Amino acid sequence: KCRMLEGLVVHGPHQTKALSAEEEAQGFILTCCGVPQTDVLLESRQVTSADAFPIRKMPARVIALQKLSHDVMHVRLQLPANDTLRYHAGQYVEFILRDGARRSYSMANAPHNGPGVELHIRHMPGGKFTDHVFGAMKEKDILRMEGPFGSFFLRDDSDKPMILLASGTG
Repeated sequence: KCRMLEGLVVHGPHQTKALSAEEEAQGFILTCCGVPQTDVLLESRQVTSADAFPIRKMPARVIALQKLSHDVMHVRLQLPANDTLRYHAGQYVEFILRDGARRSYSMANAPHNGPGVELHIRHMPGGKFTDHVFGAMKEKDILRMEGPFGSFFLRDDSDKPMILLASGTG
């Protein structure tokens, strides 16, 4: 939800508790189901907190590859000496490919189970990165990655109920 400063948006179906008529009259829109009819200018606050970790680019060395199934590879990465990637459970990293394309993957290990990063990567036949993971990648290869990204992560201090959904490789 954010405030629209200029433009026109038509909302798809949504619950009034997500966006009340009063909020809509004040210029708020739901970016998840609003369809712009013109160019729009939005005001949005960045979702951060005092415990947000800085986003960094870094090299990572492949230290282990293990096929978990015919189409899922467990990839263990080692960061440069004396370096750790600090992240919240639920965040992800992006691999920067040679042509500048990026591929995103969530960490498979808990933040306190470092210092390395573990990933479960599903093979998508024809996939620019996953074909490499399942075909040519080997231990000691160096990858470029950036992260952590994502604001949808576990809030340990919340007393609200949680519904957790696993998708992708689960």
